[in-house]
Amino acid sequence: ILGHVLIRVQNQRLSLIATDQEIELFATAALKEPVGVEGETTVSIRKLLDICVALPEAQILSFSAEAGRCVICAGRSRLTLSTLAAAEFPALTEHVGELHFSISKTKLRTLIAQTEFAMAERDVRAYLNGMLWEIKAQTLYQVAADGHRLAFAFAAIDVEPGQAIRVLVPRKAIVGLQRTLLQRSEDPAEELIRISLGTQHIQLE
Repeated sequence: ILGHVLIRVQNQRLSLIATDQEIELFATAALKEPVGVEGETTVSIRKLLDICVALPEAQILSFSAEAGRCVICAGRSRLTLSTLAAAEFPALTEHVGELHFSISKTKLRTLIAQTEFAMAERDVRAYLNGMLWEIKAQTLYQVAADGHRLAFAFAAIDVEPGQAIRVLVPRKAIVGLQRTLLQRSEDPAEELIRISLGTQHIQLE
């Protein structure tokens, strides 16, 4: 099931959710044409990606799912993928973080670039295999160390003066963040990252 992506249609929007039970990625988009039904299913994410890569970029896909299979039609092509029950998909429990703030994509990318190189990879001291995020005095501090070197960066953020939290973000989450939300885009407009930070989860949008 972890090799599958959860496909959900709700309120005229398409949602795709993938997880390895440590990191969950959630993306949404408006449907090309309105549909009168809602539902969800799962298909192999690798096979779905292979189909999308093989088709022209502007190709419209139509999906229908029933009886343990998903049929994808694209022009004259008709492809059938097996499905697994959406109820078995281990989506992470939605949580409400203890502290919420926004930061520009450029600023967050710069902070991480200044510190991530110092994170340990397979140190027996698990707390070194990640990055410390601390918020205090309306400032976000990021610290990484591997026992031989230490990197430190900080930036002002808009939170209440008394709000504070201190958490360790695993290396895997930092790498995933760099590959998704913090990629450089062609749009020169400043894009905000909304962050919900808690002692057990970090959520970025």
